[in-house]
Amino acid sequence: MFTLTLALLVAQGGPPDPVPNNPLDYDFGLRFAGETRQLESRVTGGETKFWTAEDGGRIRHSPGNNSNWVFQTTPPDVNQTLLDVWFEPGSDQYGWAAGRGGHLLTTTDGGGTWEHFDAQNHELLDSTGEPDSLATIWRTRWASPEVGFIAGLQTFRRNGNASARNAADFQDVKLWASLAEVDVNAATGSIDPGDIEFYSLAITRDNQPTNDWIGFVAGDIWNNCNSHGVRALGFYTDTREASSEGGKNWWLTFDAADFNSVTLMVDPWDAEYVSDHDDLDSARGYLVGGTGFQDGSLFMTEDGGKSWAREFADVSDSESPGFTPTLYGVAAMPDGRAVATGYGGSIWSRDPNSGVPATWSWTPMDGVTAPLSCAEPGTGSRVFAGGSFGVLRGSMDAGQNWSIYLNPAHDSSAPERFWRLMDMHFFADGSGVVVGQVQLVATSDDGGITYDVRHGGPGDASQPSTHLVGVEFRDRLNGVVIGESTEGGVDLTLFTDDGGVTWDSGAVHTSVDVPTILSPHLIDVSHGGNDIYWAVGSRKQAVGSDVRVPLILFTNDGGRNWIATKAPKGNLELTAVEFVSAFDGVIVGYQRRHDMPRAYRYDAAQLKWINVSPVTPYAIPIGGSGLPERHLLDVAGRGGSLSSGEVYTVGTGGIVYRYDAGQDRFVDVPELFDMNEVTGATIYRATDLDLISVSLAPGGSTILIGMGGFLFDRCDDRWKSRSLQLGHVFRYDGTSWERIRTLTDKNHRALQLIDDDLGFLLGGSTGPGSGNHVNPELGSVGDGNLLRYKP
Repeated sequence: MFTLTLALLVAQGGPPDPVPNNPLDYDFGLRFAGETRQLESRVTGGETKFWTAEDGGRIRHSPGNNSNWVFQTTPPDVNQTLLDVWFEPGSDQYGWAAGRGGHLLTTTDGGGTWEHFDAQNHELLDSTGEPDSLATIWRTRWASPEVGFIAGLQTFRRNGNASARNAADFQDVKLWASLAEVDVNAATGSIDPGDIEFYSLAITRDNQPTNDWIGFVAGDIWNNCNSHGVRALGFYTDTREASSEGGKNWWLTFDAADFNSVTLMVDPWDAEYVSDHDDLDSARGYLVGGTGFQDGSLFMTEDGGKSWAREFADVSDSESPGFTPTLYGVAAMPDGRAVATGYGGSIWSRDPNSGVPATWSWTPMDGVTAPLSCAEPGTGSRVFAGGSFGVLRGSMDAGQNWSIYLNPAHDSSAPERFWRLMDMHFFADGSGVVVGQVQLVATSDDGGITYDVRHGGPGDASQPSTHLVGVEFRDRLNGVVIGESTEGGVDLTLFTDDGGVTWDSGAVHTSVDVPTILSPHLIDVSHGGNDIYWAVGSRKQAVGSDVRVPLILFTNDGGRNWIATKAPKGNLELTAVEFVSAFDGVIVGYQRRHDMPRAYRYDAAQLKWINVSPVTPYAIPIGGSGLPERHLLDVAGRGGSLSSGEVYTVGTGGIVYRYDAGQDRFVDVPELFDMNEVTGATIYRATDLDLISVSLAPGGSTILIGMGGFLFDRCDDRWKSRSLQLGHVFRYDGTSWERIRTLTDKNHRALQLIDDDLGFLLGGSTGPGSGNHVNPELGSVGDGNLLRYKP
């Protein structure tokens, strides 16, 4: 057993709420985990100062050597992940931050407060004219106080007005398809920045009084129907060349397709120049990325970016893992040293004295499974790495040994690993249970701050590597957990009668209607009353078949025995279940063939499911054709029966429906979300965003609807962005609603209200490169989070 504690290392006594230093009071407070996406370090007066860019639009600062970490003031409308933070060379006052939502922030007081770059018009559009809600800025760098760049989703722009720092007239940079090594005048054609998502941008200046500079930007060619692009491309500029027009023109010098290697770099996550180069023509730089968790790539340039060679082809260290994971961040250090970070908490250090090419050695990080998404050199041999959980590590010897500098998820004595949290159940006093990957069940007695692992989890070799995805309790002692299983139903269900301290496996039985249960996957569970629970999911149709059909289980003895019951007919995918009493409830999902929302009410008298699906026609997305898919993803209810209580269901495209007993079907909730594209939506274009969780306060009027952003294989141009607005929650009191800022923008997995004034929210990221996920049930390790709702 181990305890995970949400506390800063410097905290004394009980762990505090790590809320931003902001004049506004937010409803959601971070309880477990977070995510550091980029960091900046500067040495002033002998002390190393840090700034971090984090999820939820947060910027954190340490004024000196890992002490007194505090959140800085950011604009209240900056809700999404900040992906970059950077201070101008030689200045401790002027800094920049950027991220999802197209936000570009600046500070003039050393990072204490951050404002929009253009206070009057801060909705930066991408090159296709999409609104800021669909934009992403991965990097911003300034070559001088007058010349700056932003690079991101379908965007690579230069500040076109060289007369003022605060002029926000960014113009598209010209990208030329020339593979000439040096002759940047040999342009052979232009490339539209709208075809590329740019992740990395590096600029370095000449150390001479001429103030010349070179730059390198890299991204991948956009592919509408894929979560990744086709291949990585990199572009170079040199202001000593008149044809560069001061950095307005950039030339193609890196194309992953030109390298005959097994691993083709698709996502070039980070590029950085060293700061101790003798001249621009010999400046060294690194570019890291990969194609997946087992395919990392690292390239090096020694001529400023005009040519690149792969340096990270093989792993020879016998103590290293048997694969090279995707690398997300790189720190270029003096004297040929470098550090790269990546998937699973991997850290690699470059030894310049080991030969040609230089050896990269892997440093095992005990317990770290969270991706490390950024690296930053300090001074001399100092180097830092940060990532999921908000983990920030530091090394004083160029990567040989590492110490924890910041860890908001755990204290220094606890292992730094946790797996994706999938569902939770909390009681009125704040105690509760969370479940997740690798059969994890953990309990909390202090409002979700610390957890005791009671079953499964990382390191428990006795448990199968299947996921637990749902938990429900009838009272403080008795509850059930459901998940996916191997063949035969092993560990498909668990039950407890002592508040979650111990768990036993439930038995799953076939029936006349369901004679076999092959490869069952349960995804949601609901307590109907007394010892009665209902669970839904899917199973294989037959031996040797890949076709999956709905699976509905029922128990009346607290989860000790489950019976497979007859499901509705049709090509259905069930996603959620909600029973307001023992035999009065609904199941929701969608019809696979036609992408239509489906909901069914259980009729106890007839022992069958009655179709109560909505019939409202759906709006056609702007610029699209045909009817968009509509999947119901979650359902929540309150009251003693369907006829007298309330039941709401939500899904893709922002759809929200309420069960109407008079019509015996789900109907629109027009006061919440306007689906009329002609008149416009009341808050946002509802066809753009997906709602993946809904919760109702048991005795009050508050309804919270969590907004996700994962997509279901949409290939229409309307769905190009991987950067939808995650991390928002909408609160509805029956007549009006408001959007609530959370302290994270991870995908919401589960949302639960205890009453009007207490609730909890679970979520998880999907890796440094994505803003959504095609399969919300799965995810990388170490990225679960939990927030407490306390208005």
